[in-house]
Amino acid sequence: MNKNVIRLVIVIVALMISGVIAYNQFLIIPYYLCNVALMISGVIAYNLTKENKKTTIQDVSNIAYVDGYEMSNTSITYENNISKFSFDICNKSNDRKLKEIHIIVNYDDNKEITLVGYIGSSLKKDEVRNVVAYAEDDITNYNSITYEILEN
Repeated sequence: MNKNVIRLVIVIVALMISGVIAYNQFLIIPYYLCNVALMISGVIAYNLTKENKKTTIQDVSNIAYVDGYEMSNTSITYENNISKFSFDICNKSNDRKLKEIHIIVNYDDNKEITLVGYIGSSLKKDEVRNVVAYAEDDITNYNSITYEILEN
């Protein structure tokens, strides 16, 4: 859970406790309902402001940038009924822990497949790592590729 959401919950609980102490028994139920509404609106606001960590490219020869990461040298090959999707990822920002990358490939008349590239550890600034993911479908005739970053 995000630290901001935890802080919001702590504030709401503190308000609820202070409401029990400060108000008489007849106002406690409306007070709790207001606090719950405040907590729900805070969670909704947090979800609406989350940063989108995706980018879509139409050509694998293009370099893709997502949230401080650069994806380059992308290749898709199909041999022995297996597609191999390979690319280099470079961290262009501060040291960060990168869990995995979802590679969403739209291909052949709007079929879609999500491949998962596992990183599992931190990437230092300007460090490059090769990521490989496999699929049983032939995805060489792709329409678009979307990279989605999932950090720890």
